[in-house]
Amino acid sequence: MESTKPIRCAICANLGLKQCQACQKIFYCSIEHQKEDWKRHRAECSPFILRSNDELGRHFVAARKIRAGSIILDEYPLIFGPRWSSIGQTSKNYEYCLSCCKPLLDKRNICQKCTWPLFCSISCTKTQAHAENECRLFVKKKVKYRPIVLPSPALYRGIIILRALLTKPTRSNSNQSESSVWKLITNLQYERSDKSTNGSQLDNQLINQFRSYFKLKNLLDNENEWTQVSGAIDVNAFSLERVENEGEEAS
Repeated sequence: MESTKPIRCAICANLGLKQCQACQKIFYCSIEHQKEDWKRHRAECSPFILRSNDELGRHFVAARKIRAGSIILDEYPLIFGPRWSSIGQTSKNYEYCLSCCKPLLDKRNICQKCTWPLFCSISCTKTQAHAENECRLFVKKKVKYRPIVLPSPALYRGIIILRALLTKPTRSNSNQSESSVWKLITNLQYERSDKSTNGSQLDNQLINQFRSYFKLKNLLDNENEWTQVSGAIDVNAFSLERVENEGEEAS
């Protein structure tokens, strides 16, 4: 027979019947003790709660009043890159650095390993985002930069989806951290390909070209993986728009 220990107040250890509604991880015997403990508990208490419904899917709602400018979440993105939706929306149709996403205005730098020219500096050719992702594949598969084959929006869309696919565990790559990233990506809510979004329309038109361009025969098990990753990006991606008058508009 299992026994459940009573939940105790964080202040006095008496029976705690009042739960913190923000983090839902700590209890108190009274509102007075909850107020007394707030100065300490505030540092570890989440300002938001994860909710879910059929219309919005999984989403965060504020658990308490949050002051403007407060940092509520600080984490490194699973994947990132120049976002295709911002390309070509203005009269300035830049190409963008694959590492820092800045527009390539005049000077370009070529990666010495894969020979792709989409970098604003030598240091950007060596960043983890590129060097440990598509660069290795481009060298191994001899994938050359051919912007005529894929237009810019499709090319950048392909790069960011490719970075997600490269986190898949394989026989030759059993890296545990990459495997966990792939699991997180595939667990994200995603837009089905039969919904009329710009991204899914582009996927339907160009998926065979992507497969050929990036030489994905062994990496892409089926088209569903591509559309699932693409749909997850459409739903979950957060864009950082650069100020146009500073000459930067990638995201």
